[in-house]
Amino acid sequence: MENLIPVSYKLLKGMNESVILNIIRKMGPISRADIAKETNLTPPTVTNIVNKLLADNVVIEYKVGESSGGRPPILIKLNPDFMNIIVIHISTYTLHQYTLDAELNTKKSEKHSIKGLKKEEVLDLLLSTLEKAIKEAPQNVSGIGIVVRGPVKMKEGISVFAPNIGWRNMPLKSIVEEKFGIPTYIVNDVRAMALGEFHMGKAKDVVNMIFLKVGYGIGSAILINGRIYTGASDSAGEIGHTTIDVAGPQCSCGNYGCFEALASEKALVNFVVKAIKEGTDSIVYQMAEGMLDSVTPEMIYEAAKLND
Repeated sequence: MENLIPVSYKLLKGMNESVILNIIRKMGPISRADIAKETNLTPPTVTNIVNKLLADNVVIEYKVGESSGGRPPILIKLNPDFMNIIVIHISTYTLHQYTLDAELNTKKSEKHSIKGLKKEEVLDLLLSTLEKAIKEAPQNVSGIGIVVRGPVKMKEGISVFAPNIGWRNMPLKSIVEEKFGIPTYIVNDVRAMALGEFHMGKAKDVVNMIFLKVGYGIGSAILINGRIYTGASDSAGEIGHTTIDVAGPQCSCGNYGCFEALASEKALVNFVVKAIKEGTDSIVYQMAEGMLDSVTPEMIYEAAKLND
């Protein structure tokens, strides 16, 4: 008995509220009775918490469901207008901004080229874009998410290395929170994709998975019990800069023979361009109209479909 950890009523109530809210988010529209079945909470507990969420305008009574014999149930769902979330995604050459509602529907978006910008200029653009988005958001902005390439320390909110920008140990979370006073979360692009698939894509019914992304770079993300597994050093899944061949080509990180330098789309383009320069005949040359600097992965994929 001495090992039991005391849990306050307030803490327990907050935990139950989070569980119910998560069920409504994932399974709504849903009845109170089905919430009780999914959570193993008593019907009175569910009713009390749902009533509080209704009073706080977090959820709404959406419609009357089908009756199974008794009185038709009233279905509950998230109130999409309860709040807004702002997401910034900094891809290879573009800064994308999205304003989302509580159901993660995109209400507004815009994009800005970052090609040729210095790393300080990208940060300035990020902050000015956020300032504009917060002012124009139709609802209260409850959170900001920033998605970047490269390794990230999620807890501290630090972009360890963003190869397309040149950031190293950029404390994005503290910079944004100090300026706007809004909870901010930093995640790398592959982990963000994995979370997207888990919440809204083909992995909605999966709680444990490994997500692999091959594009301009290579990366993976690990989900255990529906949560991103970061590992002791926040580097779990960071396979792109694992050395495969010490005698291989130089990677953007400065090392040689990284997985990314050997098997990414950028590596594929470099390989094909080198082969054409050395005399290999390929329709990719015609697709690029002889300008090898304009060869894209899409051209190579199309050539492969034609058995080039």
